[in-house]
Amino acid sequence: MLSWCHRVSFGQACWVRCGLVLLLVVRLAEPAASAQGAVTVEEFGEAGARHLVLSNDKIRLQIDPSRGGRIVSFRPTFSERDWRHPEPSFGMALDHFAGQGHPGELDKVPYQYRLIEEQDQKGVELWATTLEGRLGVPVGLRVTKRMMLSSGSPVLRLTYTLTNTSAVTVRPSFMPKFDLYVSGDQAENYYYRPTTHGLSIGYAQQ
Repeated sequence: MLSWCHRVSFGQACWVRCGLVLLLVVRLAEPAASAQGAVTVEEFGEAGARHLVLSNDKIRLQIDPSRGGRIVSFRPTFSERDWRHPEPSFGMALDHFAGQGHPGELDKVPYQYRLIEEQDQKGVELWATTLEGRLGVPVGLRVTKRMMLSSGSPVLRLTYTLTNTSAVTVRPSFMPKFDLYVSGDQAENYYYRPTTHGLSIGYAQQ
């Protein structure tokens, strides 16, 4: 389910939020012990290049805050494959603005982050602020994304918040990008792209 935020106008110190829910049908048989579904968040690596691992018994994500806060690995635990597109410059939750095109200024910007725990949910909140002020995207537009997993759930909840910290009213066209091969193989996978004339569908091997 995707709640799309497109061509939204907002003034100083205002924000807009959209949410993405990635729903995976994982298997028919559920594990007998619910304790296996516990959510864990791990940090590893050196300062300035730390990675985060968010996982439960259904999904394992690896997030790189130093490169746009992107998901660099997406592994359903029932699969032997990593479902993220295999090229190094690709990933999931890549943050772009339509005016800047791809890759855009936030593609490899270091994101700040904090770990979150809410009842049976754990996750991470990451954020960065635009600095270049080009192609319709002003300086001071903060992008915040929150990735949350619940205990024993196959659903990753990804929520975006855009905050305008400048004195300029803007109409951002925000377009997060997800490079994902369902089943981990590009064969018979398709690209789905929102456009001004509707949904564009392309074969992954093109």
